[in-house]
Parts: sequence; C-alpha cells; structure tokens
Amino acid sequence: MRAIIPFLAGILLAIVFPQFPIFACLLILFFSIAISLLINKIRISLTFRFRIVQGILMHTAIFSASLLLTISTNQIAFNKHFSHLAKHDSFLILKVKETPEEKENTYKMLCKVISVCDSSHIQSSTGKLLTYIRKDSLAAEIRYGDILVCSNNAQLVEEPKNPGQFDFKRFLSYKQIYHQAFLENTKWTQTSSNKGFFLLKYIYDLRISIVNLLEENISGKDESAIATALLVGYKAELSDEVKESFASTGAMHVLAVSGLHVGIIFIVFSFMFKGLRKRPNGKWLYLIINLSLLWTYAVITGLSPSVLRACSMFSFVIIGKHLRRAPNIYSSLITSAIFLLILNPYLVTQVGFQLSYAAVFGIVFFQPRFYKWLDWKRFWLGDKIWALTTVSLSAQLATFPLALFYFTIFPVYFLISNLIVIPAASIIIYVGFAYLIFEAIGLVFISKYLVLALDQIITTLNKAILLIRDWPKGLIEEVYISAEMMIIVYVIIFSSALFLINKHKVYLYFSLLSIFVFVSIFSIWNVRNHTNQRIVIYAIPNSTLIGFFDGKSVTFLGDSAILSNYELRKYNTFRDLWRHGVKSANVTNLTIGSQYNSDRLYINRSFIQFMNQKLILYNGEIEYASDEKIDCNKLILYGKHYIDFQKLEEVFKPDLIVLDQSLKYKKRNAILSLLKETELNYSDLKSGAAIIIE
Repeated sequence: MRAIIPFLAGILLAIVFPQFPIFACLLILFFSIAISLLINKIRISLTFRFRIVQGILMHTAIFSASLLLTISTNQIAFNKHFSHLAKHDSFLILKVKETPEEKENTYKMLCKVISVCDSSHIQSSTGKLLTYIRKDSLAAEIRYGDILVCSNNAQLVEEPKNPGQFDFKRFLSYKQIYHQAFLENTKWTQTSSNKGFFLLKYIYDLRISIVNLLEENISGKDESAIATALLVGYKAELSDEVKESFASTGAMHVLAVSGLHVGIIFIVFSFMFKGLRKRPNGKWLYLIINLSLLWTYAVITGLSPSVLRACSMFSFVIIGKHLRRAPNIYSSLITSAIFLLILNPYLVTQVGFQLSYAAVFGIVFFQPRFYKWLDWKRFWLGDKIWALTTVSLSAQLATFPLALFYFTIFPVYFLISNLIVIPAASIIIYVGFAYLIFEAIGLVFISKYLVLALDQIITTLNKAILLIRDWPKGLIEEVYISAEMMIIVYVIIFSSALFLINKHKVYLYFSLLSIFVFVSIFSIWNVRNHTNQRIVIYAIPNSTLIGFFDGKSVTFLGDSAILSNYELRKYNTFRDLWRHGVKSANVTNLTIGSQYNSDRLYINRSFIQFMNQKLILYNGEIEYASDEKIDCNKLILYGKHYIDFQKLEEVFKPDLIVLDQSLKYKKRNAILSLLKETELNYSDLKSGAAIIIE
C-alpha cells in the first residue's frame, strides 16, 4: 500500500515537467536497484541495519519507474508523431477510433493518424487528432474503424485566452490529444470501412442499437436520455435542464455509470453463471466469462474512469475469490488504481477518476463508523435507510472538497435526493437490462410490459429530482477554493477523523494546525480580493467585453449579444470572478454607449476612466473634433462599421491600440497591414490573449 505514494509522486512530477530527461530517470532507477541488490548480498545482520536505506531505495525505484513510464507515454515527443512529419500540403490518413458524436453542425470523432502522405512518399505515423466534420449524408455514415483521407488541416489546440477560463488545451493534452481539425465536405474522403478491431466494432454497434431501441420505446426525450445514460453511459442526448437538475440535487453521479451499475451487473452475471462452479474445471470458465462480460460492459459504457475503477476492483475481487483469498478492500482499491495508472498514467488528471476513488475511499473509511452511530437492525426499512444515508454522507464528505474545487457548488439536499435516486437507479438498471434481454431473445410479450414499467419509473424519478431542485436554498453556488485550500481541507477531514477514532492527541494538534493554516490562507485571499483593482479586455469570439474589477464587485461593459448570452459569459469569465471573490449578485452589466458614474469608474458613451487608465472605444461611427490629439492609454477598435485609419491617426494618441474580436475579418486584416507600417503599439485579440491592466 505504501508504494502508491512514490508511484503517484513520479506520475505527477512527469505531468508537471514533461521534459524531464529520460536518461536521468534511467540513471536513478538503475542505481537504486543496484544498491538495493548489493545490500541484499551482505550479511543478514547488516541487512537489518540498513532496512531504512532499503526502504528509501525501493521507494526511489518506484518513483523513477513511474516517472519514466509517464514520460514515455507522452506521444508528441515521439519522432513519428504526425506533427513532426506533416507539411502544409501533406495529406493525413486517419483511422476513426470511436463512434462519432453528433453536434449541432458537425460530427465529432477521435481519430488516429496512421500515415502522412506527400507527393513523394507515405510515412507511417502516430498521434491522435480530434476531428470535426461538417454534417452531410456521407459524414453521417462514418463509423468506428473507417479509414479517411483528408488534407492537412490539423491545428494546435489553442490555449485559453481569458483569465480563469477552462483550459481545454491542457485537458486534451492529458489524453495525448494536441491537435484538432475542422473539415469541410470537400476536404476529406472515405477510402475503406470496418478496419477496426472486430470485437470493439461489435460492441460499439451494440451500444448504438441499445441507444436507438431505448429512444424509440421510452416516451419522453428527457426520459429516454436518462435511460441511455443509466444503462449504457450514453450522455450525448441529456438536456442542459436534466444535467442541471441532477447536479444541483447531488444526484449527477447516477448518470455517470459507476460502481453502482458495475456492482449490479456483477451480481447478475454471478447469479447467471454460478452453476458453472459446480462442474469440473467450471471455476476457470466462471472466472473467464465473468471478467469478459464485465469488461465488455465497461467498453459499451465508454470506459469512463469510474467504470474502469469499478471493473478493475471487481476483477481483483473475482480473482481473489477464485484463488480462495479474502481480498482486503484497501488493497483492492490501491491495486486497481496502480493497475489503471500503469496502463494510462494520465488517468490521474481526470476529474472522474479522482472523484470515483475519493468516493469509494470515503465510503470504505467512514461508512462503517457512521453506521455504528445508530442501531436500526430491528427495523428492516429503517436499517436500510440509515445504511444508504451513511453511504451518501461518507461519499459526500470525501468528495466535496474536489467538487468545490472543480464545480464551485454544493447541493444542500444531497441526502434526501440520494435516498430516492440510488434505489430508483438500481430498479431502473435491473428492469432496463431485463427489458433488453427479453427484447433480444424475442419475448416481446414480456418486454413490452417491462419497457412501460421502465418508462414510468424514470418519469417519476425525473419529477422527483425537479421537485427537490425547486426547494428553497437547495444549492450553495459560487464557492471557490484553490488547490492549496482543497488539500488542507482534506488534511483537516482525515486528521480529525483519525483523532476521533484513535484518540491520539497528535492528530488533534495536526487538525488544529491545519485549520489555522486554512484560515490564514483564506484571510490573505479575502483581503487581497477586497483591494483588487484591474481592467480585463476579454478575447471572446465576435464580441466586445471589458471587465472593471473593484474589490469584490465587477462592472461588465459589452455589446448586447454577449451580455444576453449567459452561458458564453459564464464560460469565459465566471471562474475568474469566483477566484477573486466576486459573486454574480455583485456584477453590473452595461451595454456599450451607456453613461455610468461611480466612485472609481466613469463611463460616458465611448470614453472610460478607471483607476489611472483612460480607455476609448472606437468603431468609426462617432466623429471626434479636437484641436489636439486625444491622449488615452488604450484605444479599442471594435464593431462592424468602417474605420478610417487616417482619421484615427489624426485624432488619437494612444499608448496601445487594441483590435477587438468583434471586428470583421477583412477590416481587421486591413487595419493590421496599416499598423505594421507605423510605429504604433497594438495588440490583436484574435491571435492573442485577453489584456489585463493592474
């Protein structure tokens, strides 16, 4: 169990420093193993004396091995990665690696670049390409395993342009995806099909068939989407309202196929094939069939981190029982984590992986202790409700710091919703798979009643979730904690728990010290936010938005399109607001052309004064008359009107000219070409990041 610490440390170091020299890893690994073997050759008495040294060497070897493993999986460092081989006029040969996902205007699919072609030769290559193909009848026919040829339209995934914005580039890089391509209908062609692994193709086709069957036979759109999410992990059809409802009530975890689903599948398969164990050599057949079906279900549901964790854990449990060894739950948990991270070290960066293991560890550690608080064994129903309550409480206690860090929300009624959702989800899974089995074997007279029952249960569940969502003060939102705060909260939780269990004062002192550190960090953060003053000129496609931060309040000045598009504004700005302690209630929205006056901010149509900064918004529409040039710190060019560059030079004297993203393509290029001929300082938000003035 101790091996997990150096193992994780090596992975995390390699992720933070991907350029760490491989030679140094090999050198550390070689010397730690060599010295350990040398110590083992000497007398036993000296070996015992050097046991601490041997422990350090063993941990060093594990650390360097995981460091080497992680660095070696960084595909873009390989010489055969397509980005090192492809030229502008090259063609890429792609192999579709998963079932395409339908978007509003495109089909999204993950492809492997198997070859790079140019006029003289074809080179085999490696690397993944996130591909978006414009919708048409041909694109709709693309399936897993198809081979496509396209022009080299691959582009590096852009870094986030705005402060605090979700880092999509880093998110994809953890999946070894560094490039994406947007292909119009004339830029690609399909050369062959069905070139994928036949078993995976069959499983993917089975998943599509199940999704189509459920969508045809479940009445409501939301209900069918919930059914496909619960049974096969297909979440593309879930509406924003359903996602928001389940998330705000603390029930989102049931829509992500996890240990609950895998546990039920494991129970069903074990019951179906338990007769094999009584036959000669039947135990081996029982083991192989159960493991095969378990991992087939994992593939059908999309191999999410929670499913991988659950399947690997149940696999170790099945193997342990087969070898007549009672598996320790902590050992199984850690072994499954190490097993998965050996296969893919970057799994540790995925939120689902972190939440899944945190939840299971919390349930294993806290639930038995919570359960002992009350004795309901005389009352069957009360005992079951109490057991379910302690499971939900344990999982929530272990995951809420992570949930706050990633999602900044906390559902108040999670205990009530889980008392409804978990039993309902279990029934839906049993009834749903019974329906699929009877439908597959042709017993329609049974399956038609099962699907009616399934429809009714899901409808009732969805109504119950919507009802809980609408209860007053059911969601605490916009709660920001930093990574450091999150780690300290975990230290407080587990040191306090260890003190209550073992009564050792050292845990109490450690917990109190951690609370003091947390309060100190929070106080510094809070004071800093109260004195925060800055201007952010955001880089948002086709929009103009400027934020004026004054303590824990902010004023947004922008065009009506961005101010009315809450989701786009939230994606680009809200994480930055939360980390500076700004709540949405303290946000003022002003459209360009407004007049506004406060203690520190003055806005008169296109003229803005904040702190010691003077900004002018110019779209070529307003005429300025002045005997002398107008001084300003930032001149922001925006909008779709014609801008006369000669007049601009005559009227304004800016320190910096900012080209906003709302400028049209031709106008932007014309202004850029003129700016390059002058000595004026300028910044183009189309190619650069947001401008922060502090």
